[in-house]
Amino acid sequence: MLFLRTATRLVAPFMSVAPLPASSIPLLLVDDHQLVLEGVRVLLGHDPGLHVVAMANSGAAALLRLQQHPEVQVAVVDLNMPQMSGVQLTRAIREQFPHVRVLALSMFHDHASVQEVLGAGGSGYLLKNTEVV
Repeated sequence: MLFLRTATRLVAPFMSVAPLPASSIPLLLVDDHQLVLEGVRVLLGHDPGLHVVAMANSGAAALLRLQQHPEVQVAVVDLNMPQMSGVQLTRAIREQFPHVRVLALSMFHDHASVQEVLGAGGSGYLLKNTEVV
C-alpha cells in the first residue's frame, strides 16, 4: 500500500515551497481544484520521506513547474482537468521529463481509466476515496 505525505510549508499558491530536505522524494501536485491541492498537501505533510516542492492547477502550469523544478521525481496528477486531461499530461510528462514518475489521482475506479493511465506511461493509480491511515 502506498502512503503519500510530506513535511512542507506553502509559501504561495502554485509556487515553490520550502527547500528540499535530505533523503526525501520531491513531488509536484496537479489538480484544477485548489481545495484538493491544499488537502493533499496537508495529508502528505506527515511523512518526512516526501516533500511537495511545487503545485499546479492545470496541465500547462504543471509542465512549467517541472521546467522550474528539475528535482521533481514524482508528479501526482488529477485525471479530470480542463484543457489538458491527466492522461494527456501524463504522456507529456513522460515525453518531456522521462525521469519523472506519474501517479494518477482520480475518482474514476473503472478498469479502462486505469489502463489508459498506465498506457500513457503512468506508474500508478490512486483513488480519491482511498482511506487515509
